Amino acid sequence: MGGGYMGKILRVNLTDKSAKAEPLDPKMAHDFIGGRGFVQKILYDEVPIGADPLGPDNKVVMAPGPLSGVFMPASGKIQFGALSPATGIMGDANMGGHFSAEIKYAGYDAIIIEGMSDHPCIVVIDDDKVEIRDAARYWGKGSAAAEKMIKDDLGEEAASDVDFIMVTFDPERDTEARMKEYLNFFDPEFIGLRGDDAQTQQFLKDYGVTIKRVEYPNSSTGYLIDHTALIYVIDKEGRLRLTYPYGTDPLMIAEDVQHLVKE
Repeated sequence: MGGGYMGKILRVNLTDKSAKAEPLDPKMAHDFIGGRGFVQKILYDEVPIGADPLGPDNKVVMAPGPLSGVFMPASGKIQFGALSPATGIMGDANMGGHFSAEIKYAGYDAIIIEGMSDHPCIVVIDDDKVEIRDAARYWGKGSAAAEKMIKDDLGEEAASDVDFIMVTFDPERDTEARMKEYLNFFDPEFIGLRGDDAQTQQFLKDYGVTIKRVEYPNSSTGYLIDHTALIYVIDKEGRLRLTYPYGTDPLMIAEDVQHLVKE
């Protein structure tokens, strides 16, 4: 199709666990461009009036723009949309990062998720190969537990090429002994990093992390550290390749890391 379009939309049905690629309508591309335009057009055409936002008639649509994946400044946004349970009308949001480019690299201009699953599941996309997998065992896991599960999902060969590192922003409380005890609970091969104030501040700057110390004088700890909770994937050359927010499914991260290990 050209012109910044891959020419396909991926439709995933959670009810019957099916996935299929559909051709992108050139007129829709011309009239609505991509991103928010695609999201609103698809929801307007396909979600019936009066649909239950938490029911099977609602749909979640994800759409990058035609410039996603071409390394232009500010081209990394992807738009999400669905009927909002809070309002009953369309709600949308967008995010930056690598996700929009990865959708384009996989060959799609938008993803439509429809239907309703009777259990937690994840969608694993590897270009034309699309799988809907059970995700019950990952549900509600914390960061360290999720990393352990990622390592298990990678398999021994791939995992041997990957180091799992936890960086603390509270070296005052997280001593070397305390970090070792905590990480050994999950996997003795996990690495804990801590530094002095200058090193911590440099790390925060380099990786775009924000922290805030909140005093709780009446608690046993005395304070808490509010901080950005992200998983970073750094390649063998020290380049930051991927970031994931807290709660990202471990199997999805494992799939991405397996691709990087093979590079």
